[in-house]
Amino acid sequence: MARRVASIFLLFLFLSPPFCKATLTSKCQITEGWLRPHTSEPLSLCLSASDAGLVAFCSNVTSLQEDLATVPELVSALCLSGSVVIYERAFSSFPELNHLSINLKAPVISPRAFLGLDKLQYLSIHHSDTGCSNSSIPTQAFHQLEQLQTLNMKGIYLTGQRGINLPSHLKLLSISGCCLDQFSELFSIFPSLQSVSRLLSLEIKELDALSLEKTHHMHENQTFQVCALASRFSLRSLSFSLNYYKNFNSEELPGCYSVENLVLEDNKMEQVDPLLLYKLFYLQLLDLSGNNLYWNLCPLEYEKMNFNSRLRILDFSGNRFKSPQSTVFSCLPYLETLSLNDCGFENIPVSAFSRLGQLKVLNLRNNRLRNLANASFYKLSSLVSLDLCGNPITQFESDSFQGLTFLRELQIGFPYFQEGEETLRFSAKNVESLALQNFSSIALYNPPQSDFASVQNMTLSGCFEFYNLSHNTFFPNPLHLLFPVLEQLVYKYKLEARYTEWNFNMSHLSKLQLLEVHNLPEVPYGSSAPEMQSLFMDLPQVEALRMVNSNIRYISAKFFRRKCKLKQLVLEKEAFLELDSDIQDQILGQMPLRYLHFSSVTFRCDCSSAWLIDWAIRRKEIYVFGLEHADCLDVQRREKKGNYLSFIEQNCSQDVGFLLFVSTSSVLFLLISLPILKATCGSELLFLIYILRAWWHGLLNNRKGQRFEYDAFVSYSSQDQEWVLQHLVPNLEQKGPPFLKLCLHNRDFVVGKAIVDNIMESLYSSYKTICVISHHALNSSWCSLEMTLATYRLVAEQEDTLILLFMEHISRYRLSAYHHLAKLVKRKAYLDWPQEPAAQAAFWDRLRKILKQHSGGEEPKL
Repeated sequence: MARRVASIFLLFLFLSPPFCKATLTSKCQITEGWLRPHTSEPLSLCLSASDAGLVAFCSNVTSLQEDLATVPELVSALCLSGSVVIYERAFSSFPELNHLSINLKAPVISPRAFLGLDKLQYLSIHHSDTGCSNSSIPTQAFHQLEQLQTLNMKGIYLTGQRGINLPSHLKLLSISGCCLDQFSELFSIFPSLQSVSRLLSLEIKELDALSLEKTHHMHENQTFQVCALASRFSLRSLSFSLNYYKNFNSEELPGCYSVENLVLEDNKMEQVDPLLLYKLFYLQLLDLSGNNLYWNLCPLEYEKMNFNSRLRILDFSGNRFKSPQSTVFSCLPYLETLSLNDCGFENIPVSAFSRLGQLKVLNLRNNRLRNLANASFYKLSSLVSLDLCGNPITQFESDSFQGLTFLRELQIGFPYFQEGEETLRFSAKNVESLALQNFSSIALYNPPQSDFASVQNMTLSGCFEFYNLSHNTFFPNPLHLLFPVLEQLVYKYKLEARYTEWNFNMSHLSKLQLLEVHNLPEVPYGSSAPEMQSLFMDLPQVEALRMVNSNIRYISAKFFRRKCKLKQLVLEKEAFLELDSDIQDQILGQMPLRYLHFSSVTFRCDCSSAWLIDWAIRRKEIYVFGLEHADCLDVQRREKKGNYLSFIEQNCSQDVGFLLFVSTSSVLFLLISLPILKATCGSELLFLIYILRAWWHGLLNNRKGQRFEYDAFVSYSSQDQEWVLQHLVPNLEQKGPPFLKLCLHNRDFVVGKAIVDNIMESLYSSYKTICVISHHALNSSWCSLEMTLATYRLVAEQEDTLILLFMEHISRYRLSAYHHLAKLVKRKAYLDWPQEPAAQAAFWDRLRKILKQHSGGEEPKL
């Protein structure tokens, strides 16, 4: 019975519908860490994940076991959102996990939820709704995380909890929005934290850094003695931001003498001590951004004192600084990074930065600069990065960037797009990273091969045309001549720009590894514009391709030509999409494609792309995301018809595929069911077959008067042939009367006919069957078959047609292994060959008498 149940279960397992559809209904996006910024939302929001290893973002999670089924075991970073219970050892199937971010509506966490995460270093638990959740943290939840270094909790109800154990190697604990009334509660909740009073009692003399952000209410007027804290602990780094701290006067400065890094951003400060840099002699980083200050950091007294500050990093963004003069930076000869964003600059005098000979990074984003004169940055010989985005610069002189021989990063951009007015004229010979924003055209002073010969990373935001200024010649196509070593390109077209004969060709960029295109112009139907997919061909080194609202309607094998290294393809916000079936195995199968993401995609409401569903199911090595959310649009009416998968299921059933499925399923059913049926009820089936065959031959009801060719068919082993030929045949055929006719397989079988057919015809052509039983016969498969067939004939015809002749003594124990023979011996008479010569004559007489009783009378007792 157990064997039969197991067989039925196996049969069901093989024939039941495959569970591959889980691949398409997955809630998880998966990619590699370095590709994460170039995927669709929300995976790109998993910001805290590292760039190494696999990263997975699973949204709307309701069941960890089902929803994480498609996440690979070797994933390094996992970000979750949804509403789910985190049960015991919930993540133990991911042994390489080092980053785990959980953002749930009502997190319920088991005390042993994180067991098995031996390599986890970062853990974040957030309550996604506003306010505190009703959930609590079990006391032993983090105890086993021996490698955990960062623990971040937000919106978790901690009030009243006690005794939560923290890992011994924890370096950073961040708690926010956890409904705590008093800071001292933390030391009861986390006993491993030392209390403030105990810290003071230990007489700690030095702390490296202290951050006090948003700790003061707007309407409180008391003055904070921040430098008293710096003096007490000999701080090197002090951050006091978002505290509405309006004055930083000389009375407090002596206490901050040892501070090297000072952050006072977003305090609405109106005044700082003019001698701030002199009094804070060791200061190397100063952040005064987001205040209401006027520039006064290098007063004239410093020149008389011959004082130079050690400051290396200065952020004065968001303050008041309209026109920098030649002496404003005179006290900062060692400055390396200067940020003056949102300061209201209208122009830059030629000598403004003449004293900043070691400056490497200059940020002038979002000012009011309208033109750059020749040699505006001439003295910045060490400058590496320059940001001029967000400035309404309408004129660049040919030598605006003269002297910037080490410049490698350049960002230039108009604050808004005005079609046909913004033309950028410049050259960037040594620049490796270039960002251009809101320029309708770019003029080149030199031959196109030399202006951007070093650019490797480029971001273009706007509608661009490149042309040679001296010859007034446009260079819209091909782009690879302008940027021969380009490795990363992000292009964002402005939707408000009017459509022209758009032909910004991105093909043939032989070094390109990453390509993003956003908001390309829609090609009008019937226009002479080039086929969209031809703009992205022949990119042999590209590994990641992201297309957002690119208005590409049709993708065929042509699109993938020479993209032999493509690992990730993201199609986002594409409409009326059609994927030709010729891109499946012969194209995608030749590439190392691992990640295929569809986000807010609408397909055409037809069956042209239906192959994609089956292909995604078959290609288990490729992570396909977003197909289950895709919609389909009616091309004629341009209206949405609903979910694309539902449309395919209802309208694109493939008859050939269905017939193949039915036929293969039937074959499988037969191949699996026949052995099972034989093992469970084989005898009964054969019995039925021979009854039908006997009926077919008219043997079941009409046996009277039938003439037989032989008196007996003799079944014997070839090793007993000598006894048969020397004793059985002479005594039955040559001595009589009666003289009998026997059928022997070595003499009477028809040559060339199948053995089984010979046996069947000989059996039914003989009045009786003599089975010569010996030890050799019991071990012969052919003898076993002949005896089985004779037994079925005996049962079917209900006449005594079988004679058992034991040539030698065989024990009943030995016979018990042969079920049919043992049953016959128990209920039927049989003959024993006598070894005494005197008894052998009587034996032959009895046997001849039995064989001649054709009338069917009662068999004499033997």
